[in-house]
Amino acid sequence: WQLSNYEGVAFSWGKRDCRPYAGGYSAWAVGGGADGAALACGSEYPVESRSWMAYGPFSLAGATAAELRFQAWVDSESEYDLFFWGASTDGDSFSGWNLSGSSREWAERVLDLADVPNMGNLLGQDQVWIALVFDSDGSMVYPEGAHVDNLVIRMKTGSGSAAKTVSAGIGAGRQLLMPAQYSLP
Repeated sequence: WQLSNYEGVAFSWGKRDCRPYAGGYSAWAVGGGADGAALACGSEYPVESRSWMAYGPFSLAGATAAELRFQAWVDSESEYDLFFWGASTDGDSFSGWNLSGSSREWAERVLDLADVPNMGNLLGQDQVWIALVFDSDGSMVYPEGAHVDNLVIRMKTGSGSAAKTVSAGIGAGRQLLMPAQYSLP
């Protein structure tokens, strides 16, 4: 996994025991980095932060189906502070979905790599990246922001029913889901 953030911002994704979905840990969008590692569980996320967690490249050559699937917990300012997940074929520009608002509960999220918003079908591509981003503006903040757990990328090859796991990684309000695009900082 490649971790990055805005230059000069000392918060990034981090493995923490604050809010696991399963097991003992999840990834907290602002729980890593010089300042994030010192945040107490339940703390508010900082203003003007953008933390990235990207993985790749991996190949979808020969894939007949593929998806990114994970559990997400989000508490953010609706329409302004966003949790994004998406895919790329160049490792720089990503397309996928934004989610904002507060559910304060775990929910499964999926990105069908055969139907990525603004990109279409990535099956057959020999270089694919995925990314998770948490982006906050300069005003209101909420406790925690975003957590992810049980992240897996699966691909199916051939006509059988077996799915091949490409990689596995990280161990009630209104929400807004919309197509989105991001580029690495």
